[in-house]
Amino acid sequence: MRENYEREHREADFPASLLRKRDHAEQIALYRGEAVEREHLAERFRAIAGNWRQLMGRERNLSLFTVSYERLSLIIPVFSALPAFMAKTITLGGLMQIRSAFNAVHGSLSWFIKLYHKLVRWSAALQRLEQFEQAITASPRQAVTATQGDCLCTRGLTLCRPDGSAMLRDLDLQAGQGQWLRLGGRSGVGKSTLLRTLQGLWPYCLGEWQLPPGRSLLLPQKPYMPHMSLRALLAYPQVQSIDDLQLIDVLGKVGLGALTGQLDKQAEWARVLSGGEQQRLSLARALLYRPDTLYLDEATSQLDLGSARGLLEMLRRELPGCTVVGVTHQEGLARLFDRTAALEKLAEPV
Repeated sequence: MRENYEREHREADFPASLLRKRDHAEQIALYRGEAVEREHLAERFRAIAGNWRQLMGRERNLSLFTVSYERLSLIIPVFSALPAFMAKTITLGGLMQIRSAFNAVHGSLSWFIKLYHKLVRWSAALQRLEQFEQAITASPRQAVTATQGDCLCTRGLTLCRPDGSAMLRDLDLQAGQGQWLRLGGRSGVGKSTLLRTLQGLWPYCLGEWQLPPGRSLLLPQKPYMPHMSLRALLAYPQVQSIDDLQLIDVLGKVGLGALTGQLDKQAEWARVLSGGEQQRLSLARALLYRPDTLYLDEATSQLDLGSARGLLEMLRRELPGCTVVGVTHQEGLARLFDRTAALEKLAEPV
């Protein structure tokens, strides 16, 4: 049982490690970390091999028992009825009938022995699935659910870390319709966590907050770049198709006009595009999605100050009624926001 559970764990862990290394192959190459990663994969593979050796030993012992059991069950009815056959009280046909009847009863009563190895594997798989389901359904505490109102505001909102310690206390914020609000404070104070809380992604919080009406969109520092066509990548997270002229227009507005001829090309765009180009594409998504509330989490951090300023000014022109809540450490962008909310005084010491 334990070895089969370990088999499920080890055989899932190894391909997951391969995928992580594939996703970060360039960073590994830049660090010259191939030797470390090779040893890491070898360690995971040795764990699989060791588990298989244990399983083969258990399978050998189980097979010795089950094969011996099966072979003995073939001769037990014959030896039991042999004295009667020698005394000529039963015929050879009767002997065969006794053997057939014994085998029928024996087969009905031996299902557990025959299926034991399958039952153990199924049990291990079910245990893993049960743990997976428990991890999914385990809902961390969330005191108050956000309500819909006419503006974005928080009242006495306290953000906590997963261990329960407070990160920000008694946060009162308000952003009117169409207002640009910048969240200020040192790195690690909880600005990104606040954006995720407002989006409903961070459950470790207490207090109340109210969300404005309409659609919202959060642009993270590292945009999500799935393997799909450039057309679908620009439209993400929308499902419906978008006119080519509109796609070409937004590509030009964000400075990616060189990609207009590649709308139907499918590629690993996270490897094809630089960090700054990925952030430009992320802003193009906002132009196409046209949210009522836009959250910017260091969405221009990989662009130079001039380019970042130009893109945000363009965003303000194109989305005039959009409420924007932004996090940025590029001080030259602060003047683009209507006001800055200082979170430093509400932060708890680490």
